[in-house]
Amino acid sequence: MSEEQKQSYFRIRTNPLRIRQAASMNLNGYWWIYFIGIFVYYFFSDILINIVSRYFPSGYMVIPTSNLPEEIQKSVAMPQIPVVLFFYVLLMSGAFELGRAVYSLSALRNRLVIPRLVFEGFSVYFRATAICVIRYLLTALGFMCFFFPGIVVNYAYSQAYYLLAEDEKRGVIDCLRESRRMMVGNKLTLFRLDLTYFFLVFASYLPSYILVGNGTVSVDGINGMLTFYLLQIPYFMAMSSFCMGRTVFYELLRFGSFKNFKYRGEDFFREIGSL
Repeated sequence: MSEEQKQSYFRIRTNPLRIRQAASMNLNGYWWIYFIGIFVYYFFSDILINIVSRYFPSGYMVIPTSNLPEEIQKSVAMPQIPVVLFFYVLLMSGAFELGRAVYSLSALRNRLVIPRLVFEGFSVYFRATAICVIRYLLTALGFMCFFFPGIVVNYAYSQAYYLLAEDEKRGVIDCLRESRRMMVGNKLTLFRLDLTYFFLVFASYLPSYILVGNGTVSVDGINGMLTFYLLQIPYFMAMSSFCMGRTVFYELLRFGSFKNFKYRGEDFFREIGSL
């Protein structure tokens, strides 16, 4: 293991609202270009397969809920999952998650906002996919044992793609192990950061949900689906901010504070850190 891989990580004490503010301010001047890349990511990881799966034979997988507590079974919807959707997510999500990490790190560190970087995850496809499969399995096991462990596991391995994005030679287990190590004492902070985006994401998604729910917009045909996703553009904008917020969080894990960031844009974050 290299010296870089042996580095110590910081316990983040920065207020999550401050992290969100810094992430938003850093996007000034190139926010729209960054949004295009994030939209491309969601198009291939979400929109495309949801449209295509409607035209495939309706074979479904059912997620078992019998092992979950009765209260959770009542409160958590466990829908049937189209087989084509399941395998697409399993085989493609890892590469696109890694691509999003590469793209976001490039935008944050170097102000190089190149949407095609979203596809960079395919250069190490098998490692990215292996991380995806193992993470999904561990998270699913956590949810089946009890709901809370699934959340903990999900956050513990949340940095694995960033680690692989930084060093494509890293092994799969090493990325997962390092992610778990760097998230010790930081899982709650990341959860609190996610919560700061909750109302923004919820409010941006709500109009399309209401219009579909009351029948104003139908998603039965291709035109209806396209209309639905056009209405969801504010949601994808909100998720762009969310993605950059999580990327800034990763950098804080490495550097400890804004004023220690060492790359183009350093002066900006030093100003933020001194406020």
